[in-house]
Amino acid sequence: MSVDLTKLSVADYLAQWLDDKKTHVAPNTFGGARTAAQHVIRVYGNKPLVALTALDLSQLYRQLGQTKSTRTVRYLHTVLHEALAQAVAWGFLATNVAERVTPAPVNPKRTATFAGV
Repeated sequence: MSVDLTKLSVADYLAQWLDDKKTHVAPNTFGGARTAAQHVIRVYGNKPLVALTALDLSQLYRQLGQTKSTRTVRYLHTVLHEALAQAVAWGFLATNVAERVTPAPVNPKRTATFAGV
């Protein structure tokens, strides 16, 4: 099967990756990966995979950080890093742009301090 890499969308690639991943992991692990991928697909699904940038990922993490926990954003980064590493291994990408992004802590929990107690 020949793939035109300029036309392979993020959504199409992640669907292929998830299809492959399903055969290698437990159902709960697959469910988490699928949920993480859906966040990416909602925002960048129509974008060509080869056009996905580190800035795109940084903006996605910042956007999700407005409503999701730090743990969720970091998990999404882990899943996306793995997916893009596989894209490199399969020859769909030259580099893994997720390696250039570190999701910053978002929504840090504030701890109350009690002065003079």
